[in-house]
Amino acid sequence: MDEPDGTSKAKTRNEPQPALNQKQTADYVASLSLGLMSMAGSADMPFLAYLLDMAAQEAMQQGGKPRRRRTDRQ
Repeated sequence: MDEPDGTSKAKTRNEPQPALNQKQTADYVASLSLGLMSMAGSADMPFLAYLLDMAAQEAMQQGGKPRRRRTDRQ
């Protein structure tokens, strides 16, 4: 963010971040889990991909989204 004198002030790690609600958190976890699942599958790690898929499924359920059918999985 620019200061009045034109300089930029970098955010620090100690700066509080806005809290996410349960749905937002669940959606974020599902998205990350699906991305990691894809990476694990591409790297020939089927059990890890399975566990990440289960984590994504749980996050989707917690976020209020319907669970995917087995045929929807990649």
